[in-house]
Amino acid sequence: MTCIQRLDTQTGADLVQEFHPDLPGEPIPIPGGRDEAAWVLTLVYRAAARRTDLVMLRGADLGLQAVLPLPHATPPGFHGNWVEAAVLGGS
Repeated sequence: MTCIQRLDTQTGADLVQEFHPDLPGEPIPIPGGRDEAAWVLTLVYRAAARRTDLVMLRGADLGLQAVLPLPHATPPGFHGNWVEAAVLGGS
């Protein structure tokens, strides 16, 4: 529960980004453009600091791309929420 893992279903290779002792939430894949890499977003609850960060990882290697501290702590949850684009005013 303290890491995010990427599994290549064709080769069986896996990558792991560890956050111990912090707790990442459900990873959300963000596809890249035609020639761009993808990213992965997750909320990471940092209990010792009583805060939550939005963490952006590179999809290709799960390397750290950015950390954005949130102004408040968001307790860890088991699943994210998915909403159709039409509900959000998109197409």
